[in-house]
Amino acid sequence: MRIEPRLGPSGPDKCGPLGGGRVARWLSTRYRAPSACARPPQDRLSGALDRCSNTGNRMRRGFAYASTLMVSMNEKNVGQRRGRGRGVFAPLLFLGILGCGNTSEVSSPKGCEESCSPSDRPSSSTSAENECLSFDPSLFQMAAWPMPGSAGEEPSAQYRVGAEVTQDQVTGLDWQRQVLPVQRSDEDAADYCAQLMLGGHCDWRLPTRVEGISLLDLGRSPPSFDPAAFPQADGGLVLWSGNSERLFRLGSDGSLRVRPTNISSPASVRCVRGGRVPDGGGARYALTPELATDLYTGLTWTRATSDHTYVDAASMCAGLQLDDGGFRVPNLKELHTLISDLQSESPWIDQDAFPDFPAAVSGHIHFWTSSLEAAASNSAWMLDFATGTAEATGVTATFTLQSALHVRCVRSRT
Repeated sequence: MRIEPRLGPSGPDKCGPLGGGRVARWLSTRYRAPSACARPPQDRLSGALDRCSNTGNRMRRGFAYASTLMVSMNEKNVGQRRGRGRGVFAPLLFLGILGCGNTSEVSSPKGCEESCSPSDRPSSSTSAENECLSFDPSLFQMAAWPMPGSAGEEPSAQYRVGAEVTQDQVTGLDWQRQVLPVQRSDEDAADYCAQLMLGGHCDWRLPTRVEGISLLDLGRSPPSFDPAAFPQADGGLVLWSGNSERLFRLGSDGSLRVRPTNISSPASVRCVRGGRVPDGGGARYALTPELATDLYTGLTWTRATSDHTYVDAASMCAGLQLDDGGFRVPNLKELHTLISDLQSESPWIDQDAFPDFPAAVSGHIHFWTSSLEAAASNSAWMLDFATGTAEATGVTATFTLQSALHVRCVRSRT
């Protein structure tokens, strides 16, 4: 017997045949799930069984799901033999264990085990293990998609909005639409997403820094998020970080801060699922002596930097004649794609692609962006590659638009 993905209104069940304990071990000895990953046969189902276990809560959810179905069926069979309700419990429990159910919510492809068809699997991953761990935030620390808001990358409608889930049609990410009015610590936030069942899916996780940044609409006064796609978006968001010394908070105004490690600083949580796994073994940039083209975002960057005021930076980039020109100052979201959280230390950028990086001054390496604060036209956003944080000149006592900061020019994909 061969277990196939169960189909529902929105396609293959995203959680597949899952379970726990003795039931899981019994399944793993008798059935082999269709594998989307080149893993040893004995590991194929065990990986699927573990993938949505969410630290032991899977079986408990199965019981809850089965119990709900049994109550519903018993209500429809009032007056019939009481034993009939018990007779359906076992198969309903089995179904509850096997999946999360499905809804008509929009959903993006998942690159993990039997949960998607071959055409939906991450095309850029050369690692089977990466395909099977696509719910692991550490795999999504760099953008593997065009950054929404880049010039030429604005679709007529960025989001498909469901009652519970909003899908970003540029990044392919599924987002929890409603944020609960609960402030959580980093650890509690990660546990909350790991245990979340929403829109027929159970593979939710905390968003990474660049995924959180992708939601910003810098043309809106705070909260800087699309209100139709993300209502109740005021307040900071917890973002995932693999570095305990760099715990991120995304402000509703577009700021990104690293919270002090000695302060809890709870914040709101918006979970995410899906995403394309970057090719861990391939080059990210196509390099020439003067330019670096990001093979994932499509942006072409100057490898050298120079220092200018805000106004002079725009003129300098526009006047560049490298490779037929077309350069400009990047906006805040575009510049964020250069921040590499994969580095072990500051500066947070790939220094093979961008050598001779400016040295920190008083612990900071500020770069101009073209983005002005929506509520203050005399204040522009800066990105600090020494800390990975973003702040506007208007909220500092140190910088103005006349300050000379570092500039790296960019060109949109052609």
